[in-house]
Order: sequence, then C-alpha cells, then structure tokens
Amino acid sequence: VYIGRDENPWTNVKFKSSSQIVLKGGSALKAKFPKGVPVEIKIVNGDGGEATFTYTR
Repeated sequence: VYIGRDENPWTNVKFKSSSQIVLKGGSALKAKFPKGVPVEIKIVNGDGGEATFTYTR
C-alpha cells in the first residue's frame, strides 16, 4: 500500500478479506492524511495488479 507520493510502501497493513484491508499506524498514519486534503492510495497485489483511489479525511 502506497500513500500519497511516498515511494516506500506502508507496511502496517492487516488483510481482513479479499475485499477489505485495514491500515494501522496511529498518529504517523493520521499525519499522512491531512484533514480536507485528498490523498491518493495505491494498492499493489503480489501478482502485479494494482488499484488506485483517493481518500479525503
């Protein structure tokens, strides 16, 4: 999982099911999502597939 323009993946991720993941990280994660600012999130599968979407806190 890549957040914003960060080239390093966010590694504190819990896979709940094939359609749901949970990002963990407390204040460090919250700092990645400034209030009212859209942030791009990219999810990359092990098989090379990926999905990108935008989240606004």
